Amino acid sequence: MAPHIQIFLRQMLRNKARLALNLVLLCAATAFFVISLNLYQNSWANLQTVEDTYSTIATMEIYGDVNEAGELVSPGDADNVGRFLLTRYGYDLSPLQELSMVQSIDLRYRCAAYIPRQLSLDAYASEWLTEEQLGPSGYRADDVRIGQSYHMLRFRLSGTEPVTIDMTKESKRYSNMAEAVLDITILDSAHPQIQYSDTIGLLVPLMTDAERDDHGAEVQRLNRTQDTNTLTFYPGVEYVMHGAFNYSSYYRRDPDTGLFSKTDAITMIDDVPVPMYFGLWESGCISQDRVLMYRKTGEFFSYVDPEEIPYFIQRWEDVQNDPEEAAYFDALWQTTEYSASSFAVTLTSDITQVPAWHTGGMFLHEGRMITKEEYQAGAKVCMISAMLADKQGWKLGDTLDLHLYAYEHLQYEGTYADTGIDRSMYLDGFFDEGQYEIVGIYGQREIVDTGDTAPEVFAQPWNVIYIPENSAPNAPALEERPIQASLLTIKLKNGSIDEFKAAVEEMGLTVQKTGEYEIKFSYFDQGYGKIAGGLQEMNRNARLLLGLSAALLLVTMILMAFLFSRQHKHSAGILRLLGGSKVQTFTAILVCAATVVMTSGVAGALIGGGLTSIIGRRVLGSAAESAVVTLHAGADRLLTLLTALSCIALFLLLTAVFTATYIGKEPRELLPQDKG
Repeated sequence: MAPHIQIFLRQMLRNKARLALNLVLLCAATAFFVISLNLYQNSWANLQTVEDTYSTIATMEIYGDVNEAGELVSPGDADNVGRFLLTRYGYDLSPLQELSMVQSIDLRYRCAAYIPRQLSLDAYASEWLTEEQLGPSGYRADDVRIGQSYHMLRFRLSGTEPVTIDMTKESKRYSNMAEAVLDITILDSAHPQIQYSDTIGLLVPLMTDAERDDHGAEVQRLNRTQDTNTLTFYPGVEYVMHGAFNYSSYYRRDPDTGLFSKTDAITMIDDVPVPMYFGLWESGCISQDRVLMYRKTGEFFSYVDPEEIPYFIQRWEDVQNDPEEAAYFDALWQTTEYSASSFAVTLTSDITQVPAWHTGGMFLHEGRMITKEEYQAGAKVCMISAMLADKQGWKLGDTLDLHLYAYEHLQYEGTYADTGIDRSMYLDGFFDEGQYEIVGIYGQREIVDTGDTAPEVFAQPWNVIYIPENSAPNAPALEERPIQASLLTIKLKNGSIDEFKAAVEEMGLTVQKTGEYEIKFSYFDQGYGKIAGGLQEMNRNARLLLGLSAALLLVTMILMAFLFSRQHKHSAGILRLLGGSKVQTFTAILVCAATVVMTSGVAGALIGGGLTSIIGRRVLGSAAESAVVTLHAGADRLLTLLTALSCIALFLLLTAVFTATYIGKEPRELLPQDKG
């Protein structure tokens, strides 16, 4: 070390009290500034974290007094059947979209998707049964139930003798039905995933006068006789039949073939074991479910007179020779196949804005979320529920071949376990198709307490596949989609609920009017309102504290630099008299200043950083416990280091400025006048 620097350092160390005072004051000022700057930075970071993590949505319920036809009426009208939560088409959402606090509107579109070679399995499988129920029933934990009970078969008798059913003799088990056992060979099935039994119990409606009027001629043609009281199946003849399985249909998947075999308990009919029942429950059509309501031309219709549809069993050659019947059975076959392999699909621009997800009824179980970029680009990706993945045997990375179509009726009634897809579908062609990769699997929790919000808002069926809105460009436009409680989400700016309430009230949307729709909004901010206010108050306090500490630091630095520079003026004069240069003198003073300020600066940064964590945790208090994210309470190391370096640089700069005011003078001018 240079001699001139050593002289100054020894001189500085002689007055230990003054040196200690310099160190303490500079350390305290630095520590105070480090604390306040970190607290201020944390407050902004916490506000941004909460802003990015929490979101605020509004949901809309539309109520109205209606008559039996569903038409809007006044409360006092004689044909008023009550006030209901309604689905409405053609509602103009543009006034809401134009409000300044509305960030976006997600009107999700619910459709169906046919997935080839994928049988749609029911939610309730035998693992829901207790061990006591499993044992006697013969079910296994891996048995599943197939929700779609409608089937179509093309078959012929496997025996060599005709089988005749007396349609005037009522079955012992079912009223108004005749019963027989058929041993058959199945040639084709609308559900190729199911491995049918070769022995089935067949239920046929009794031949009443009405049945004879509607289908007597067809029965005669089927029998190739004039008899309408019996139904005769002949060996070597191919038949086509549509109907439904009765009983709950439990199946077991063969791990080698992937086919499903029925596992229901065997029923004895006239001492013959029958594993399957196949039957027709309504005269002329399967049931009142419109899924299979077709005219002979193959045209879908909501109600079909029995005269307009063929008898449920036909000879295959007769069907092929009659264009109308061929069209009917082709449409019926296709619809049966599609319906059994169809799944509920919802198009959305953000799954986290689905009310059930937003309020904690859904969560990421496995994989990842669909990204913002994927939503915007319309990427072919999807998210499915954990239960759906389990039932179907799907996993992350699998590709689903979705053929999207609209179905006639929407259902938003539903709870945690409901299917949520009405099988009364209307297939009018696929509007979009694509290979969708499963990137995320969501879990579900039942939402028990919905407060004064309609439970339908939170309806979240277990089997819904979510895909990006933009991945299906041919989906109906926003103005053509139905608005219902579970499908519309209005995303608001955080903290703007009161502003939105005032705006919709001013627009007259929430004012109840006689004979008109009544709209009710519900609001969910995920707890943003509870935590944001406290964080904003912390930010204001931190800003005031930062201003105070900055002013105190500046005043302390100026005062301490001035005094430090003056304290070394005498030593500077002596060194100059001894032949030292101005540069040597200036350098020696700055080295002494650097020694002091670096010691105090480092100590202040360490003390300030440590105290920041203690103070930050106490300041956050309950806010940190109630938040769903981790809030910042500690000191940022880089910020603390830069603050310490800035304080050191500031003190050295000020010391240099004050020293420069006298360093150029003659040596004797630097000494006290009474000692010159």
